[in-house]
Amino acid sequence: MFSKIRLIALSGLLVLALSMSYMTYTLIGDVGKLEERNEQLVKDLAAQVEDIKRLETSCKIDSEVAFETIERAEEMTQKIPEIMEALDKIEVKQNEVPKNEQTPKQASDAVRADSELMRLLDEAYCTAAGDSAYCTAR
Repeated sequence: MFSKIRLIALSGLLVLALSMSYMTYTLIGDVGKLEERNEQLVKDLAAQVEDIKRLETSCKIDSEVAFETIERAEEMTQKIPEIMEALDKIEVKQNEVPKNEQTPKQASDAVRADSELMRLLDEAYCTAAGDSAYCTAR
């Protein structure tokens, strides 16, 4: 009877040892996976920190450019009255066509030729200096 109890106890200990071995094996595998995942997360975090630093620098540059643009706009707004006064002082001379020299048809042809010439000159200028504010505003 004593040997039966010993056999049952030894069997129980063997089952317990095997189950503990299996649990240790699976836990070690899980720990290895978690360590790999942790290393990947640390690398991702470092990359995100670098991205945030770049974004902060970019935001600082953007805000500086925006402030400079606002300052320039305010300066230009302050100069508007001076410019308007200067424009008011400019006298515009209109060329009068003597009635005897040209007929209305000839005058309209001259105006059309001048406008066509101006269009061609504008087109040539914009082809040569395409980035000009004049060309982009047209």
